Amino acid sequence: MLDHPQPQWGSQRNATQVRQVIADVVSGSEPEKEDPTQRVLKDEAVDGDKALIAPPPSKRSRTSASQRTGSGVNNKYINTDLPLGTTANNKWQRVFLSTLAHVVSTYENPWSIPDDVFLVILQKVWDMVYKLSVLHTVETGGPVHHISKQALTNWRAGFASAAVITVTSFFSDNRGI
Repeated sequence: MLDHPQPQWGSQRNATQVRQVIADVVSGSEPEKEDPTQRVLKDEAVDGDKALIAPPPSKRSRTSASQRTGSGVNNKYINTDLPLGTTANNKWQRVFLSTLAHVVSTYENPWSIPDDVFLVILQKVWDMVYKLSVLHTVETGGPVHHISKQALTNWRAGFASAAVITVTSFFSDNRGI
């Protein structure tokens, strides 16, 4: 498993660092080690007190304005709505979504990524994976954005399923304890 340094997205993370993490993932090379003395933690506050980390924002009910215009059930986007050539040789699932999950996993809080940052990540991963073979600009609410967010939701749900299975297995095997 690759040992990537903890990224600092947003204003603290520049495009060169994002490109380097994506290039390391795509090429499978080991990244350079980060000097921990140079890293600034987001949860450090003035006078050395730790700031409270706010929980992720609650889900809001959907309105009719948020409906997608995809071709799937309930007008949701499906893989056939992606740009032509995206799913050739299963590159979308095998390379793009895997790279996206790996890059997002290096984010300080992979469970809650602001949409503006997520769009930048998506575009950088798209440009690295598809290069000049499929030219596309990722847009908020478009098929690439929507399907990628759904894939990450499914990826995150796998952690919850694994945790439930592990805890259940532990207690079922240790009844005498």
